[in-house]
Amino acid sequence: MNSKVFKLLVAVLAARISFTLLTPGRVSAQDAREADPSSALSSALIAACRANETQFANYLTTENKTAFLGLTNEQRRTFLKRLSLTNDPG
Repeated sequence: MNSKVFKLLVAVLAARISFTLLTPGRVSAQDAREADPSSALSSALIAACRANETQFANYLTTENKTAFLGLTNEQRRTFLKRLSLTNDPG
């Protein structure tokens, strides 16, 4: 491969990766009604602390929600406990 072509491909690839990393994505929460990300994060953490799996799943993207709901009940409870750093709901 010609070195000029290779350098051009590397530059184009680097620009594409930079553009992808620096532009906000179109990923949105499932059923979240919060207007800003900090409110959505707060609500998701509150749901995790309350061990409310259904409410917590509403703040996940489609792919993550599918994976989360695919876990066993015990795995979901363990995940929420770990996220909320608590052993008991509430």
